Amino acid sequence: MWRTNVDGLKVVLDVAVDADLSRFVFTSSIGTIGRSETGLADEGTRHNWLDVGGDYIRTRVAAEELVLRDCNDAGLPGVAMCVSNTYGPGDWLPTPHGGLLAAAVRGRLPFYIAGYEAEVVGVEDAARALVLAGEHGRIGRRYIDSERFMSTQEIYEIGCKAVGVAPPRLGIPIRAMAAASHVSGWTSALRTRDSRFTPLNIRLMNIMTPLDHSKAVQELRWRPRPTPEAIAAAATFFRNSRRTSTE
Repeated sequence: MWRTNVDGLKVVLDVAVDADLSRFVFTSSIGTIGRSETGLADEGTRHNWLDVGGDYIRTRVAAEELVLRDCNDAGLPGVAMCVSNTYGPGDWLPTPHGGLLAAAVRGRLPFYIAGYEAEVVGVEDAARALVLAGEHGRIGRRYIDSERFMSTQEIYEIGCKAVGVAPPRLGIPIRAMAAASHVSGWTSALRTRDSRFTPLNIRLMNIMTPLDHSKAVQELRWRPRPTPEAIAAAATFFRNSRRTSTE
């Protein structure tokens, strides 16, 4: 992660600074935004949970700082876009959060994590924000590319309803999942397979606070659609892609 997110970025920035660009749009993460104890967090909320974020968050924060530093010191026409969890069709990998939705709409997820809430955005709207940043973004600024704060229970209910299947009904408290994740992590290490439910992943599920994306609306002229529409489209994609793979 350090070689890719930080060292690799340094190489790209060295080229970008001298490339006569009108804008350099950097895909960052909402993981670079701090938590707010009162009200919504925004682009001005200083990061305040680096000690519990793990290497992924550390590398993302360091990468964004590199971009903004070069904007100030080297004349890079950079704009940082802090993208949240994206949902929508075409999630072939899938992403970790997309994979859980895929499991839910395929009837393979017997439970949801009660207390897990996260910022979400439709993937097409997230991409549109990046394009708008290239057209209207203020150099040296960052923008929150996220539409709303949702619980996973609501996400699975919307997705499952879109394809006519029953959503997971059993809610496991996030504290219980945190305890179980230690066992899951050990088991995955023994089997040399990745697990979505590591202690770090569970901690990250419960650490972010709701965000204010009004700056992107005002300065980039971004008008995101309701993310539930993208969740329904993602659910249809996962159902259809399963049929295609088994035919």
